[in-house]
Amino acid sequence: MKKFRLILNVLIILFVLMIFNCSSVQSVDEIVEEVSWDTVYIFPEDSTAILSVYYFTMGGNKTEISDYLINAITSELAHVIADEERNIKVVSRERLDILIDELSFQMTDFVDPQTQVTIGKQLGADVIITGTITEIEDYYKLIVQIIEVESGIVLGGFTKSFWIE
Repeated sequence: MKKFRLILNVLIILFVLMIFNCSSVQSVDEIVEEVSWDTVYIFPEDSTAILSVYYFTMGGNKTEISDYLINAITSELAHVIADEERNIKVVSRERLDILIDELSFQMTDFVDPQTQVTIGKQLGADVIITGTITEIEDYYKLIVQIIEVESGIVLGGFTKSFWIE
């Protein structure tokens, strides 16, 4: 009887953990919205920062997911900033692409912190939003860092789990 109760308790705990883990994985669109709101709330209400969404690399490479995240977060950030009536500005994705082409960076340069700072300065951004994507079984982990361009100081960051629809 004690053995049965122990097994039953273990199964219940595993079931609860499985439900909790699954519920914390969101769609990519849900995390885009959360990343945008979380980013805006890092800045004081009177901030006049200029932001640029930089690459989210996967294994040190740019990917389609990264491209989607840059475009979606840039657009959603602009929406959140307008909704909150903030004075924060967001540099467009097209400007980032032009600058990358002009500077002729190699793939390995995208993960280099000094490259990120250089590009941020060239864009006229005070802050870059960047990070990494890691595939874990049937979902992805997005690790976001919000970095002050001039000093390289990480102002904030967060981790989000998502699946692709």
